[in-house]
Amino acid sequence: EANRMARIGDLAATLAQELESPLQAILNVAHIMVQDAHDKGASREDVERVSTQALRAFNVVRTLLEIAYSEDQQWEVHDINTLVSEAVSASGLLTATAIVSSLQLHPGEPNIRGNGDQMKHVCLNLIANAWDAMPNGGHLAISTRVIEESVEIRFADTGMGIPPDDLDKIFDPLFTTKGGAQGTGLGLASCRDIVWRHGGRISAESTVGSGTTLTILLPLAADDE
Repeated sequence: EANRMARIGDLAATLAQELESPLQAILNVAHIMVQDAHDKGASREDVERVSTQALRAFNVVRTLLEIAYSEDQQWEVHDINTLVSEAVSASGLLTATAIVSSLQLHPGEPNIRGNGDQMKHVCLNLIANAWDAMPNGGHLAISTRVIEESVEIRFADTGMGIPPDDLDKIFDPLFTTKGGAQGTGLGLASCRDIVWRHGGRISAESTVGSGTTLTILLPLAADDE
């Protein structure tokens, strides 16, 4: 399993490197075309569609590169509360007007051993998913708590929810419940793989019309680390 994941990681990194430059070029040209579309009589809607789809592909590539390159970084002891707080700040959630958020952190410093950038990537993805699930506003509750030798991180939103038939598929690569350019299908699959690599697990509970809760359980670092 480890060798298979390593081969997939190498392939992802190679593909991402090959695609990054041409996609960046497409984005640059599309940006110029959007600015000039009105003057030249071109359809701004068509040009913006090209730009949006190129940006979607570019974001997938950047995610693959981020995961592949971060594999080489040394694992260290991190306070999970700090990583979650930094992800919340980076997401812009604190200044959102339509989304009400709450952050309840376990007292002290629940430490994990792992890659801090990868775990923040997971938190940012789960925050973004919750945000997308509440287009008309809602509440996102984020919390951490220690359970025996593990730390639990929960992301509970009051969004649209996920149909039961889709709930078992949300961690599959390339599966997405989002339409159009919003969904890449890579977010939750990469989150699951990162959590697995850290010796943890991730699960989801959802009720259509009431919201979704994603829960991560990670092993605590040893006291002597």
